[in-house]
Amino acid sequence: MSDYTPTDSGSSAQPTDLPAQPTDVPTQPSDMAAQAGDVPGQLMTLPDGSEAVVTGDPIGDAPYNHQQGDNALGFQNDCGLASAADVLNQFGIPASENDVVNFAVQNGLTDTSHSDPSQNGGTTMSDQVTVLTDAGVPAHAETGNTINGLASEIDAGHAVIIGVDSSILWNQPQDTSNGAPDHAITVTGVARDPNSGQILGFYVNDSGDGNSAKFVDAATMQQAWINAGGSDVVTDGTVPGHPSSSDPSQPASTVPGAPAGYTPAQPASTVPGAPAGYAPSSSPGIDPGANPNVIPNSNPTAVPSSDPNATPGTVVPQ
Repeated sequence: MSDYTPTDSGSSAQPTDLPAQPTDVPTQPSDMAAQAGDVPGQLMTLPDGSEAVVTGDPIGDAPYNHQQGDNALGFQNDCGLASAADVLNQFGIPASENDVVNFAVQNGLTDTSHSDPSQNGGTTMSDQVTVLTDAGVPAHAETGNTINGLASEIDAGHAVIIGVDSSILWNQPQDTSNGAPDHAITVTGVARDPNSGQILGFYVNDSGDGNSAKFVDAATMQQAWINAGGSDVVTDGTVPGHPSSSDPSQPASTVPGAPAGYTPAQPASTVPGAPAGYAPSSSPGIDPGANPNVIPNSNPTAVPSSDPNATPGTVVPQ
């Protein structure tokens, strides 16, 4: 669990069964760290009714998530691979979970050691890096990250997969993992107080319970992610259409107390299920309706599928 070096997939050739990356995806140094106030945001309402300035595109990225286990091999512990499919779709690469699972099996990038297929599909962080990189989205693995560091990655427009303790994330203390990360999710937005700039929490896509654009407050993220090691997989390039500090054309703030560069939301939402005032991004990503394996919208009644069967060391994205 301490080896974060991307594994050698055995081949540097791009796989033939995953769509190629668009040629117009912008890239930037992986150590680029945008500060709060350098990027535009949307004013959104949090679950508790308070307002927050949100960077990233949680609603726009929501259709790329679904409840894991939607693959022909019957793998259920494939949260890392489902998250990788999510990221590929964010970059406009229409790869289904089934596509990614089959590629991972063919290249030895997932756990297939169990006689019960439902227990298979676990990945390491290195596996996830290799899947993304071979599909045309270069990425790298990190550990020991911080709340501010994660926010900076989202501000910079990067896609991020994090390894969390599912028992904390899902408030299921009876399914303990001894504080180790046993589940992978994607982070799609960071919410800040409009006046102070304090980080209030993050929006995530969680394939374990199928919920998209789910808000996780900063305290829960501290317990579920930071206390579990702060491990993540970060793309080197920026997601097309995501707000980024690399775009100098963003207008100045017109909302008192909002971070510099804040862009007020439109008066009404044009996205079904989006918060009032949400303005969709201009991302040229795929039409999620074209991918039968992508289930749009959240499922608030779904039961997490990777826990209590989650096993540290197999599902752990490390």
